[in-house]
Order: sequence, then C-alpha cells, then structure tokens
Amino acid sequence: MLRDIFEHSTSLYYSHTPEHDITFFNPQWKAFFGYEPDENIDKWTETLTDHPVNKKGIQETQRAIDTGKPQPSYELQLQRKNGETFWVEVNEAPVVKNGKTVSIAGSLTDITKRKQAEDVLKFQAKLLDQVGEAVMATDLEGMITYWNKAAEKIYGWSKEEVMGKNILEVTPTSQNREQASEIMDVLTKGEEWSGEFTVQRKDGSTFPAYVIDSPIFGENGDIIGVIGVSNDITKQKKNEEFIRKNLKEKEVLLSEIHHRVKNNMAVISSLLDLQIEFDYTKRNTETLLKDMRNRIKSIALVYEMVYEDENIVEINFSELLHRLVEQLKVTHRQENKDISVHINAEEVIIDMNTSVPLSLLVNEAISNAFKHAFSRRKGGCIEVNLVNTKKGYRFVVQDDGTGVSDIDQLTHPATFGCTIIQGLTRQLQGELSWQSLDRGLKVEVWFPKRNGSAKAKEANSVLPDE
Repeated sequence: MLRDIFEHSTSLYYSHTPEHDITFFNPQWKAFFGYEPDENIDKWTETLTDHPVNKKGIQETQRAIDTGKPQPSYELQLQRKNGETFWVEVNEAPVVKNGKTVSIAGSLTDITKRKQAEDVLKFQAKLLDQVGEAVMATDLEGMITYWNKAAEKIYGWSKEEVMGKNILEVTPTSQNREQASEIMDVLTKGEEWSGEFTVQRKDGSTFPAYVIDSPIFGENGDIIGVIGVSNDITKQKKNEEFIRKNLKEKEVLLSEIHHRVKNNMAVISSLLDLQIEFDYTKRNTETLLKDMRNRIKSIALVYEMVYEDENIVEINFSELLHRLVEQLKVTHRQENKDISVHINAEEVIIDMNTSVPLSLLVNEAISNAFKHAFSRRKGGCIEVNLVNTKKGYRFVVQDDGTGVSDIDQLTHPATFGCTIIQGLTRQLQGELSWQSLDRGLKVEVWFPKRNGSAKAKEANSVLPDE
C-alpha cells in the first residue's frame, strides 16, 4: 500500500544526506526533472536555478539539519534536464538518530500553474494600481477583498486598514448607508449599478463620486463578489455649477439686451432732441457731432467692459473712469494747450442701470472742463475724484481754470452740457452742487447706493461715513 502511494503519487518523494547527497527518489523523479533512473545526480542542489528564493530554501533545509526539527514549507525554483524551469513547494522533515540528523525526507509538489496564476493576478493588481480611479472588490457579504492605491488616496484608508471590513462601514455616509445596502442587494442579484453617490473619507469629510458597480462571476457562472470603480467628481460638479451660473447670467443678459439697447437708443434720441431745443445754429456742425460721438462712445465703453469681464451684471466703474478720461484726452487734445488730468478713484462696483447714466455724466463734466475752463489760458489741470462711502458715491471734477463769474447760470443753465448733468443727477437720485473757486470750478455729484452683489458689498465693507 505504501509502495503504491509512493509510486503513483503526483508528488515527488525523496531523501538526502545532511551533505545533500540524494539517497532515494520515487518514480516521479523523471516526470519532474526529465532524468532516467540510471542518470545519476549526486546532489539535489544541482537542480536549483539562481533565483533569489532558492537561497532561503537552502537555509530552511540547513536549519532542519542543525536543529533536528521540521521547518515550515517553502518554495523553490528548479530546472529540468532540458533547461526548463518550474516551481515546487517543499515539505521536509529531518530523520534523527541518537540526537543527530542522519538524513532529510521530503516531498515536492509542482506549483508552477499556481505561481503563473499568482503572477497574472499580481500583474493585474499592479495595472489597477496605476489607474486614477478607486477600484475595490468585496465578497457577497460586502467584506472588502481588494483595495487599490487610488482608493487609498481618494478615501484616506490604507489597504491594510480596510481589508476584511464591510464596505458599508467604510465608504457610504451615515445618511445614505441604507441606499448603499439596497445597491448591494441589486448587485448580488447579478445586475449592474452606476450613478452619482455621496461618499466619505476616513476623516469623515464627504465628496460626490461617480460609481460603477458590477457583479463578479466565477467559472461556473455563479456570483462570487462585487467590483466597484469610483472617482471623485468634486471639480466636475464645481465646473457644472460654474457653467450653470454663467448660462443663467447669459440668459439674463440676453433677456435684457433688447430692453437696454432700446433704452440706450432712446437716450441718444433724447440727447438729439435736447440739442435741437438749444440754439446751436451758430455752432460748427463738426463740433456738435463730435460731442454726440463722445456721448455715444461713453455708453459703448460700458458694454465693452461688460463683454471683457466674466461678470456681466456689474462693472468696476473705477476702471471705466480711467478709460473714459483717456478717451476724452484724445478727443479734446489741442496743439497749443497743455491740459493734464489727475484721477483719484477708489474701487466702486456698480450695476448696469447705474453705469450708463454715470458714464454720460462723467463725459459731460470732464468735457465741459476741457472745453471751457482753459479757453483763455494755455493749459492747466483737471482733478477727478471718485469716493466710495458707506451710503453712496461722490464724484468730483475740479479744474484750476478761469472759473465762472455767475454761478447762477449753472444752477439755472441755458447750456446743453449743464442741462444734461442736472438731468443725469436726477436719474441717479443724487445731489448736484457747483462751486466757483479762486481759480477754477468744482462740480460735485453725490448719489446713493443700490442693493448690490456680494462683490460690491465686499468693496463697501470698510468705508468711511459720508
């Protein structure tokens, strides 16, 4: 019976001396190594390859010889007669007589196919560790059996911490754990599931993830587990919200474009009507057209800034003021005059409904200074101030020109420019004052704030009183 086991077993049984000389092997010797029984190999170590794992195997055998005690099983890579390599699992026990090891008896089991399968699994696991998505697997009870490096990074749990834990205790939040359990029930029935799901990290913080879960089928078609792939979509959700916000703002803009264009055309028409009411028959037509062109350009500049900025509801009027002044300096440049403009403008964020009349007012006030303040002088200076206070804004234009002898003519104007300034001040619900100085004229307009956006409120948060 024992002989039958030795001769027909798929394992190779052998014995060797403490010096590694072979003293016995069963018929499987040829199947393992390709040698005939009469082809002698003195020492079994002659079948070893140079694989590093073999060094550990020799140490285990030597330890069994030295201690006289069996050692744990170990693996070796061996070589057949034809040079082909294969893997075996070694189980050995020392034969001890009078307290001394006289031989080693052992068996070899061919594990080449198992090692190849393990290598494939290791390669596949390595591939999964290279992907940016979290990949995890569980058995049918939800116990985690695989957790790749991306899962460690995304969820904050190391592989060692989660292996063997129930997935329901690791990734779902406490609020959606019941839903996660329902999804597991769907998967264990052989169905797939995908969608957005709020998950949590090890530190308790939550984030939106896109999850794809699928059942794992064994060779016989039975469901043996579940594999899931998930990805943090926080940035994607923020981008979607940004796009939604922009689309909403664009819709607001498109819905108001017709209204605003119509209103602005009405403004231009009203300006033309006002000019007709005043006696401009003695004025040069080119001058009149230049004045009207500046007014239209001041309106156009507002919309130019709107389209340059992501914010299509409000504009930074401080920046607009600088651009308006540069535009007017070019328009009113005279070869024989040297007129400088100094601007002191605090940050002022205003809505579109305020920016158009205010830009027209700025155009008129500064244009009047250019045209009239230095008519009898070779030059001078215009100071422009824009002050942001808690309750409103103060706009001041002051020149050091010839001034105005009769201030009442400005309070009850017979000129087109002053009439426009008064009308625009009323439209802004503001207050207008004229002040004749020793040298020059000071025009000051104060107008209240409207309810603005968070950006406007932030700009107004630390401001002086009026």
